[in-house]
Amino acid sequence: MKSTWFRSVFLMGLICLLCSVVWSAASDDETAGQGKQSVLLAPGKLLVKDSSTGDSVNIFNNKIQAEEGSGNQATIEKNQITATEGTGRNTAVISNMQESPDTPGASSKQIVIDGVDTKRVLECKGENVVVSGTGNKVTIKGFCSAVSITGVDNKVNVEASVPKIDLTGTDNKLNWSTSANPKPPSISNTGIDNRVSTID
Repeated sequence: MKSTWFRSVFLMGLICLLCSVVWSAASDDETAGQGKQSVLLAPGKLLVKDSSTGDSVNIFNNKIQAEEGSGNQATIEKNQITATEGTGRNTAVISNMQESPDTPGASSKQIVIDGVDTKRVLECKGENVVVSGTGNKVTIKGFCSAVSITGVDNKVNVEASVPKIDLTGTDNKLNWSTSANPKPPSISNTGIDNRVSTID
């Protein structure tokens, strides 16, 4: 796994290196035929190739593909990086696909509830939820990656499935559902006079 990751990083470095060929080849374009680098520019496509090494960079259809003469290849497409060794035996894939709901921090999206004396019922769909402000009454349903409660005198009912809850601030009250969380969430309470209890 470690070696596969290293090859992936190495091949991404290759992309940067080969992309630099674009500039040097383009700057030599006026004296075409004198070098070993070639550039093909067509609508929606750019191909840069070094015939002496077989290295190439191909940009087309919102995809970047870099290949060494040895056959090592790296492709960037739709926020995903795929790197394959020339032998075809080792492949590494790096992507930002949605993680399992059981994984803490699965989503980078965040919902913030702020203000004073706000009442709100929130349907969470994998986001991180932050409740701040003063005197707010919030009910959270669905599934959340994490819940953070700060501010003063906020009352939060967590009826959602959530792996992690953080309490800071002062005089906040948290009720979390045991039926929505058969496995109790990890709860950190580092504030002042915050209260935690369970509901069915």
